Amino acid sequence: MSGARITSADFSGASFTGYVGFEGTAFNGSAEDAITFDGATFTATGSRDWTNFADATFTADAILGISFEGVTFLAREEGRISFHSAHFDSRRDGGLSFIQSTFSTDGAGAISFEAAHFTATNPARQVFTDGQLPDCITFMWATFAANSNEGITFDHAVFRADRGRIRFTEATFVTTNHARITFREGVFLADHDGQTTFDGSSFHGDGTVSFANPGHWNGTSFDWDSDPDSMPPVVDPQQWPPKPRST
Repeated sequence: MSGARITSADFSGASFTGYVGFEGTAFNGSAEDAITFDGATFTATGSRDWTNFADATFTADAILGISFEGVTFLAREEGRISFHSAHFDSRRDGGLSFIQSTFSTDGAGAISFEAAHFTATNPARQVFTDGQLPDCITFMWATFAANSNEGITFDHAVFRADRGRIRFTEATFVTTNHARITFREGVFLADHDGQTTFDGSSFHGDGTVSFANPGHWNGTSFDWDSDPDSMPPVVDPQQWPPKPRST
């Protein structure tokens, strides 16, 4: 389906293995014609296996116009799952959902949202709520742009870095019209020198990028960790680092 245009599709519960090519595909979901991958499984095992959404565009013009709810993404033994340079655009009442999706690697496989663009325009939203994100997943150079009260949310998501890295390195977070990008009540876990890193990322705008009330806060890295006074004013909480809910 590389380079195709898809305006209505139901891939619910489907199982994708081997080479899966959606690169450059345009997905356009609306109230009448939603696109759903709910409950699907993408498995890439071995260097020849590749789930490829690189350069794809996802445009949602209705609530849950495009949905990946409860999807499992598995990358093993150098298998790859790529959304490199993909564009996710939620408009008007549009919604894009990765709610309760699980991303899993064995340390050799890789899942990439490098240089992806996430844009939520009022009153649209994009959600990764309750997601499971492991090491070897990267959002490096990605752009998160919110122009909506609903905005972009990773609330309650679990970031589990065990030996490897979860990278938001050099990503851009921008809010306009007092919009929100939120990681509220997120769970940040790290073992064996694993780390979730936001090093080199930029945060700006007139809204809020919130890391408030984390369920756990361990193994994170931000440019201002050693100098909280240099923290961008758009970041919440201003009392850094955030205090976990249990304390």
